[in-house]
Amino acid sequence: MKINAVEHFADISELVSAFQYRPVVNVIGGGLPPAVSNYAAQLCEQAVVPTATACGACLVDGATDDGIMHVLGSAVHQAGSVVPLIGVTVEAKALWNTVDADSSKKRYSLEPHHDQVILTPGTSFGGETAWMQEVIHAITGQTHRSVAVLFSGGAITWREVYASLQNRRPVLVCQGTGRAADTLAAALQGGTIAEGCAPDFLGDLLAAKDLLKIIPNVASLQLALKDALLSS
Repeated sequence: MKINAVEHFADISELVSAFQYRPVVNVIGGGLPPAVSNYAAQLCEQAVVPTATACGACLVDGATDDGIMHVLGSAVHQAGSVVPLIGVTVEAKALWNTVDADSSKKRYSLEPHHDQVILTPGTSFGGETAWMQEVIHAITGQTHRSVAVLFSGGAITWREVYASLQNRRPVLVCQGTGRAADTLAAALQGGTIAEGCAPDFLGDLLAAKDLLKIIPNVASLQLALKDALLSS
């Protein structure tokens, strides 16, 4: 695994040069409720990884060895896949050397099956969101497509969904994976959302519902990914 710290947006293209000019599947989300971990693994193993591989895409996620990032890294490893996996997270939260291990601040291990991890400025999770968008743009260039796949997630994940929609990137909402994903799926279906379960900008997300698609099962995710990455 190659690890690079970045300080300027202009440095990103050079850092990802080995992976440029291909489609991107951006897997977003955080911790997974225990009851849905096996289902999330099925979605990654049977849809995300094989479809990204078949489409010649690159996978981009949040890099740490937790939640959906752990599940995705394990799926890539188990498949023996050649699909590149790039993680993006804030350097201040990443545990990646012996100095970090001695720090009194809480840090998180990096998922070990990534080809590359880009560590960004910022003091807390969420600080990497704008940088992740730049990484995706640098990989896709002007000619290739990108799609986001939403698993579970909390407050930071909602911001990642918003960033994807601002960039006119389709978001595939994996219903049944909990938290933000299930709340957004319910809102798209006109359901009642309990107070505190959705952000104040939920209305802005729903205004871009042409870019949001509910994913109820593995087969639906396979088809939606192919459509998003390959359709003209």
